[in-house]
Amino acid sequence: MPALEQLRRAVLRSADERETRLAYQQLFRAAADSDLGRLENDPDDGIALQAAWARRRLYPPESNHTLNRAFARGFLAVFEERFTIAPAWWKSSLSASRVYEDSRMSFSPGTASRQHRTRARLWVPAGVDADPLPEGGVLLRIAQRTVRVPSQPWNEAVSKARRSGGADQLSAVVQRLACFFAVYAVSSCNYYVSNIGSRDGRLAWRAESWAAGCARLGGQTYHYVQLLANARYAFTFGAAPNALYAEAFDQHSGQATVRFCTSLWSD
Repeated sequence: MPALEQLRRAVLRSADERETRLAYQQLFRAAADSDLGRLENDPDDGIALQAAWARRRLYPPESNHTLNRAFARGFLAVFEERFTIAPAWWKSSLSASRVYEDSRMSFSPGTASRQHRTRARLWVPAGVDADPLPEGGVLLRIAQRTVRVPSQPWNEAVSKARRSGGADQLSAVVQRLACFFAVYAVSSCNYYVSNIGSRDGRLAWRAESWAAGCARLGGQTYHYVQLLANARYAFTFGAAPNALYAEAFDQHSGQATVRFCTSLWSD
């Protein structure tokens, strides 16, 4: 079996964040420029997207040190073909990213929605509100609909975010039968995406977002997350100074079907 195929299969077999990150890094360090086009057409969406992103090494940055415009257009075309959905702010943040001589990159939240603070002491985007419930948990108000989040799934989500360095931001999206929410820290660390019944608040599943790898950054930082959903998947789109990321979770099982990160979840 060719070495590259062995490395590709190692990505598909990887079971956790650390193993997946190492497998991806080994694959793309070994992949020659001529291999990237084939990997970009891989049947696995995650490999295809990471290969499409790796092709940026073939395109010099613009004179103002932003990402090459031709590459950005091509990558976003591949991304939207594989993901079928992407918020405008996320795409504009990618297109405006800055590239440095050592290949590091920086990102801004671009046109991401402005946030406001709720009675539940969390920052949320426009169209979302959260009030604490007397018995614990919160009452979410999203797009003129209300969802009661019981204390157990709410407290578990908050505790996970606090272990990452704070629980001060919330993103949520509601459908007729399901509500997806995430409580996350200003640092780009792992957090839970929870699926609860929009009518009864019952927890259907809880999955872990790998976010942008919890990079240790000096000075001011930010972390912005938007949840979206269609008939099959719940999506996370995130931005941090060091990376952009996107994930798709199967609505029924909560299994992560695609994960993409511009930094390969580097430390």
